[in-house]
Amino acid sequence: MQTEDPPEDLFTREIPYHGGPHLAIEGLSTESGYVATLLLRAIFNPRDNHLPEEYRSQAALLATTLLRVSDLLCRRAGLSRGRVPNTKMRENIFVPGRDYLTELSEAVLLTPEDLARILPLAATHVIYDLALPPRDEVSTSPEPNESLLVVKPFMKVADGVLVTNPAELTASLRHNLITLAQRHGCAAELAEAFRLEVARQTVWVLGLFGMRPIAPLDRGQDPLVARQRFEFAGDKILDLAVITDDLDGYDPNDPYGMWNVPNLSERVHDVIDPARDPVPEDSNTLRLILQEPLGRGYVLGLMPSRLSGPILMARLSELEVIAALDGNDPLALWRFAEAESRLEQSTRVVSFGALDSYGLYRSHEYSYYLSDDHKPTFLTISSDHSLPLKAEANRKTDAHEVPSPHRPAYIQVVSMHGADKAPIYLIHPRHDEDETLVELDGLNVWFGAGAAPPHNLRGFVNEIAPAAAYWTWQLSKQVPELLQGSTFEGRLYVELVPDDAEAWSAVLSQVPEETNEQTWVCAGDSNWGQAKLLLKAQGAWTLFLDQNHADRLLVSALAMALSDATGVALQDIPSIVDRVAPVGRKKVIRVNKGSQVALRPPFFRSARLVQPAVSGFILDELGEWLTADGLPEGQVPDEKRNELLQKCVSHHFEQIQAIVSELDPNGLIEFLVRRDETLIHSDAVERESLAYRIACFGESPDLTQEIAEGERKRTEAAIASRFLVEYVAATPPSGQRPITLDTYDRLLATAAEIYARATLSDAIHHEFSDATLSLLKSGRLGTSRGDRYDSGTGAFSIAQAEAIRLMALGVESSPRPVSAKVGPPASTVEAGMLAEFGFTLTELGEGIGTLIGFGDERCSQEPCRVPIVEVEQELTSTLGWTKEKARRFIDALALRPRRNFLSVGPDAWPWRYNREWSYARRPLIQAGNSDGGEDLVWGVRRLWSTAGYWVGLLYSGRMRAKSPELTRVVSTIRQDENKAFEQRVADALGSGGCAITATGLAKVRGKKLQSSAGDDLGDIDALGIHVQRRLIFVAEAKDFELARIPRELANEAESLLYGQRSALRKLTGRANWVRQNLPAVIQHFNLDLDASGWSVVPVIVTSRSLVTPKVLACPLPVIAIDDVEEFVQKAVSRARPSRVTRKAARRGR
Repeated sequence: MQTEDPPEDLFTREIPYHGGPHLAIEGLSTESGYVATLLLRAIFNPRDNHLPEEYRSQAALLATTLLRVSDLLCRRAGLSRGRVPNTKMRENIFVPGRDYLTELSEAVLLTPEDLARILPLAATHVIYDLALPPRDEVSTSPEPNESLLVVKPFMKVADGVLVTNPAELTASLRHNLITLAQRHGCAAELAEAFRLEVARQTVWVLGLFGMRPIAPLDRGQDPLVARQRFEFAGDKILDLAVITDDLDGYDPNDPYGMWNVPNLSERVHDVIDPARDPVPEDSNTLRLILQEPLGRGYVLGLMPSRLSGPILMARLSELEVIAALDGNDPLALWRFAEAESRLEQSTRVVSFGALDSYGLYRSHEYSYYLSDDHKPTFLTISSDHSLPLKAEANRKTDAHEVPSPHRPAYIQVVSMHGADKAPIYLIHPRHDEDETLVELDGLNVWFGAGAAPPHNLRGFVNEIAPAAAYWTWQLSKQVPELLQGSTFEGRLYVELVPDDAEAWSAVLSQVPEETNEQTWVCAGDSNWGQAKLLLKAQGAWTLFLDQNHADRLLVSALAMALSDATGVALQDIPSIVDRVAPVGRKKVIRVNKGSQVALRPPFFRSARLVQPAVSGFILDELGEWLTADGLPEGQVPDEKRNELLQKCVSHHFEQIQAIVSELDPNGLIEFLVRRDETLIHSDAVERESLAYRIACFGESPDLTQEIAEGERKRTEAAIASRFLVEYVAATPPSGQRPITLDTYDRLLATAAEIYARATLSDAIHHEFSDATLSLLKSGRLGTSRGDRYDSGTGAFSIAQAEAIRLMALGVESSPRPVSAKVGPPASTVEAGMLAEFGFTLTELGEGIGTLIGFGDERCSQEPCRVPIVEVEQELTSTLGWTKEKARRFIDALALRPRRNFLSVGPDAWPWRYNREWSYARRPLIQAGNSDGGEDLVWGVRRLWSTAGYWVGLLYSGRMRAKSPELTRVVSTIRQDENKAFEQRVADALGSGGCAITATGLAKVRGKKLQSSAGDDLGDIDALGIHVQRRLIFVAEAKDFELARIPRELANEAESLLYGQRSALRKLTGRANWVRQNLPAVIQHFNLDLDASGWSVVPVIVTSRSLVTPKVLACPLPVIAIDDVEEFVQKAVSRARPSRVTRKAARRGR
């Protein structure tokens, strides 16, 4: 069966109560189980509790009765917590047969034996007090009183008691707790206790968004409203108003009556949005009306706002779901409330709840932009948006209560990896405990330090505990007898004990040296039900070994410790270790070696990407600006597209100029550098951990798409972040507004729009894209999708993501190249660098390494900021450089202020690569200090990455040299790289099955390759001959660097397809020459064969997968070097075997 309206809640919920969580069905009333949970906490919370003891005692019996009955019935039905109800429509209705109906009727029958087993003797009377007599009016009336089945959910029958309304037992619990309070004369006290409990829980939930109370709870202004203020995101205030039912006039016979409060909306409005003079703080204040009803309906509407700043109305349960999904964003509620306020300016909205609205908003990329059509004037948000969010939050957190490992109480735990990945849980931060839990069948295994470790080791132990939990879970799967059947009252504790706190503190501060101790962990003195792992400081060096050596040592120690604690003897532990943690990528413990600079923990915990909610706002704002500027609705003429895009870029740039000009320079560049450093760290962690995550938890079906989307988002943020650093470094402001997260989000999203619009403009200019632009009915500037540029770059992104996935899986897509890369002698490179910059490539690395070490010693937090004179002194004293060399080094690597940001021309444009004034190339930032001097500011990760960036520019031939010396070096590098790549292509042809290969073929039997007009056709880069199939592969080898932007794509296309000396033109001529001179070619390679039946296969081979062939059509195949072997094999399989009577004499030259 299925309800007519879509379900709003999960089908089942666990309700925490004395003796453990009890399973219940949520029922038809929204969040009835959640409300019952809050009500029970209010009644039995010892803080500020003024309820009579007699009431609390009878309430305990009532709750025990209904919850234990509910739990029994759910388990009889095979239900578990977090069950998602059926939402499929238009399916055949299931009508149970007689046998199944009998089974169901037996499931809801409670015999006297059942009651005696699950209930204390004193609670038995509660059942009968809540039971209807048999053949009551409920079953005979033509219009049954449904409320009566909530008031009294049981019926007396001959065999015991029938549960007539098992789905509404939580609603019955809520209602009967209230009517019990009425009979004890403490309904008002219960209402106040409930309001205070909701306020207490709200503090915890808002804390998940990073909000901190700045004032105690205020209950004075209106008795119905509890107030509290919070701060968040640097400059934002949350003004909370908690409104709950005062239970006045509650009807004991109607659990779903109405709460009739005169002028409720006006009273709330006067409290949260008072009539007063505005203050500057108002625009940064989010006013949150948190309503938590007690089953009764009521009318509460938002009135026109008097003050600036958004208003949001929600229930606590809705906030919990939003926090579980998006609580890592401190501005999540602020953005949502802003979007609601903007929507309501033009649209009348009818919504069944804040979570339904949030579901619609989230499903449209955190925006109420629902279509390209006109904005709606009336919008009804259906109630089917909340359930998917609740189900997703439940999969992510699986929050539930378990017995504490230390005390006779239940505590809440939340999933560490997601309930569908691993049964590993962390204790909710509201509890003063920090163990890790792995839930096995009937057994909770805890991991922690036992007694509190020294404060400086607490973090280390808390990092090892989840690893031990994971490997215990894996051991239970491979060696089930180890933990199955263990008693210990369902609990086992694994204690992690550092052997020497002082020694551990020392070894964790730097990579330790190798010692005679061969392991960092071993089994300690375990007891029955209590395992111990001893963490050995002398063996800490083994934590830093390659692959998963440290994990294998942990698995071995765990197996021995658990064997001792359970009394289950294990044979051949090394074999068990090999099964559980085979040598390779299955790795949980990851420690940062000193050389892994990018993986150092950053200042900010998580990277800040471009926020889609902010991007949506910027798109709306741009559309309004274009409309005001006179752009008519409809398609923009093709010839006007670039002009319009350039106008948009200028508009966004002016917005950045205006925002930055108002900012306080104190701490600004440090903030931007920290954000950039966090992005570098996030990217490094993602790439480093992907292989381990796949090995430990498997890969999702959409992993390639997920990788592509993650790469896109991080790249978008990284480009925008670098541009902001470059702009502020070049034009430091002199305003007074401090930088905040909200302002940074606006700047980052605007910078990303500049990059996107300018890149599209270049793509149109270079004729890669034929996308159309239109001012849509919605008011936004629209761009058509699916043109060849969009499709080609999308296909390229997926190909790149698939390559990353295969690398993580350890799959080689092609054999490793036989030929090593070659380059000019180091002395030539050094001389060229010295002539160009005043320091060599080696000295570049030495200078960067010196500054990293200097920063580690000199600066207590990142980024490092040091007077420039001290940096010069460090370089000269440590490296023995002259002052001139130190200054030229700093000059080449530093961004510094200039009068006009755009004075350096295209080198200022963030949509161009290989820019002399890019932050990627110049990681030092020159900034004035309060003493009138100059400082250098740098982030260690960006500084570390710069060495590779310079080397890449030089050895890819992209370095724009000015001196003759470096110009010659770059030219030589290009030539040698091309020769080396030609050999790689020939080797790949050979691996594909060509017995004869050659490179640089300039003459055939002494004859030059010339066209019919006598033009020199040049050398054949690589050639392969498959004798048996009479195939000659003629390859043009193009050693391309990755083209990232349309301008580079244009150069790539010119070299590949269009130019007079393009690869296509040269290869076509050379392939035709081979066809016309087949006898000479055959004889050249000493093949004793005639010229009949031969096929010439031309192919352009590139050093990497390119975007251009995916965007532009090419009459000849263009393939990456990794695909050559497969290309040859497919061509061979399609060719018909030739009848060779005589073998080739020998392999050609």
